[in-house]
This record gives sequence, C-alpha cells and structure tokens, in this order.
Amino acid sequence: MKVLHVVGNEIEPSNGIGRLIPEMIKMHSLHSELIKPSLLIFDNSFDSQEIEVFNFFDIKTPSLFLESFDLVVFHGIYYLKYYSLYKLLKSLNIKYIVKPHSSLMKAAQKKSKLKKMIANRVFYKKFISSAAGTIFTNEDEKKNSLSWNDSEYIEPNALDFNYENPTEKTVSKEEPIRFIYLSRIDFNHKGTDILLDALMLIKEKGLIDRIHLDIYGIGSEKEEAIVRSCIKSLDSPYIKFKGGVFGEQKINAFKESDVFVLTSRYEGFPMAILEALYFGIACLVTPGANMSEILNKNDIGWLAEGTPESIAKHLLEISSYTREDLTVKILKAHEYVIDNHSWKQVTKITEKLYNSVIEMK
Repeated sequence: MKVLHVVGNEIEPSNGIGRLIPEMIKMHSLHSELIKPSLLIFDNSFDSQEIEVFNFFDIKTPSLFLESFDLVVFHGIYYLKYYSLYKLLKSLNIKYIVKPHSSLMKAAQKKSKLKKMIANRVFYKKFISSAAGTIFTNEDEKKNSLSWNDSEYIEPNALDFNYENPTEKTVSKEEPIRFIYLSRIDFNHKGTDILLDALMLIKEKGLIDRIHLDIYGIGSEKEEAIVRSCIKSLDSPYIKFKGGVFGEQKINAFKESDVFVLTSRYEGFPMAILEALYFGIACLVTPGANMSEILNKNDIGWLAEGTPESIAKHLLEISSYTREDLTVKILKAHEYVIDNHSWKQVTKITEKLYNSVIEMK
C-alpha cells in the first residue's frame, strides 16, 4: 500500500512532528513489506537521502500525483493548504486520515479560541469528519480530545533504539537528584510558566537550593527572556537555562539527569518523554502530558496537578530521594519503552490500521 504523509510545518529537530515523521517513514520502509511511504511538504527547507520527499509546489499535476497513492495521512490540522488538498482528495475519491498530534485536545482548543471556533466551523470540522478516521497517540489523548469522526484509532509513537548503555548515568550516586526540562519554551502549550511559578514558590519557602534543574529548549525571544529573568531572581547555582540541545549533547543531558519534568497543558505523546523514559529517567508530568494511564499501569513517574503548588510539592518531595530510591522506576521506565514503543512493534500496529482503512467500504 502506497501511503503519503502530509506535513504542514517545517521539518526540523526542535519540532516534535518534524523530528518524528521522517524517522517514522524510514522505519516503516525498514520494518514493513506492505507499507510504501512517502513524505509531502510545502517548503524547500528539507531534503533526505533516506526517504522519498515531494514538495507540493513542484508537482505539476496534483491529481495525477495523488492518484498513485492508496492512502493519505495528514499530520496536524491547522494549515489552510490542507483544506484545498482535502477537497482534491474528495473529488478523486482517495481516502485520507488525520493525526491531530494534540490539536484536537480540549485544552489546545482554548488557545486562540475565537479564531479556532471560526476556522473549525468554516474548514476543519468538515475536513476531519469527512476523513476515513482520526488517529490518536494514546487513550489519554483520545479521551481528552474533541470527537469529530466516528472512526478513531490508536497509533503509538516509537523510538529508534540505537544507543549503548542508555540507563547508565554519568553522575555519581551521591549527587542530589537532578531534574531536567527538555522541551520547547512555550508558556501556553508546554506550561513553562507553571514550572517557573513552582520554582518561585519553592524560593519563597527558602528551599530552592534543594532543586537541581537544567532547562533546555528554544522559544520566542520574549519567553526565553522571561525564563532567564526568573532564573536570575531564583539566585540558585543549581538551576540553569541552557537553550536548545540536539544529538550527542541531548544524550549527554539525559545521562546526567534523573527526573524529567514536563508541565504541559496539552500534548499528544511527546517524543521527549519517550526519549527520557528510554534513558531510564522517571517523569514528573501534569495531566496535559497525557500519561495518566501509562503512569498508573507502569509506575514510571508521578502525576501532579497542573498548578504551581502541586509541581512545587512534587519537586521538593522527589528532591529528597536518593538514586537508589529511583532504581525501580529507572528500570521500569526503560522497559516500558522497549516493550511498547519499538518501531518494529508499532509498525505492525500501523500496518493493520492502514489496511483496515483502505479496505473499509
């Protein structure tokens, strides 16, 4: 089955979808004899020697191009170019499915609420309801999202396991517990402001020196400036903002850390969480991270409320642990990813999903 993956945003490492989709296409090609995947983009900033990439604006006859595919998968929702492509697919009677990547979550709909209400009514509700189905990354995302299509599927994210000794730490057992925030600096989406407010509460209690935290990420100039200003006011040598980190530097950052902190208001299932768990890092998350069911079943972290008070309480409690206290969670975190999120396993799920959609009358 020939499958075309459509991505509206830029393909680059600091973007979750941009990080995931090229790897996913590569792994589908590697682990499946049935799926023949390609990528369709709308800009000229991405090229690859490993996967087949098309730029929409280079295609002279879009209808002939699209007719060569059995299924089209849209990643994300809010791109006007998706709507015109959807209209063309409908006219050609080509099936498509939509993977929102958290865009349909009720919390996400509150951002630019009026604009989204109008856009949904005019364009996107019809775009999604006319699809052959909607794909969510886990049950939490599905439960917390708007339901505009009767056919809903679960397709987990996955990781390429190619690192040696992933759970081996580069810090001594005697050192204090080290927290890591590694995500986009985004107050509305990632809840970076909730984390900063929690740190200020701990500062007011005179306990800030108990928190050893490295903050990694890229955001707007305004929000990065707020992060720097807040950290300066905390006046702690143990809390640092280190900007974006990729490749080997990111691996080193994980190996220096014990607990991953993500205070998101909404997510699909972030790749950074999967990576952290793979490196044996337990996770402290809010309900918006969509991990409540996973945490309850697997004992790989803590679920705090999405408030500064709850985050502060959990940070202080966890900071009193030793690394030996975290041993069980470290092993379970790594095992959870190996058992549930390998590309070989997930590709089999995807094969069945795509085949059922294509065969569906």
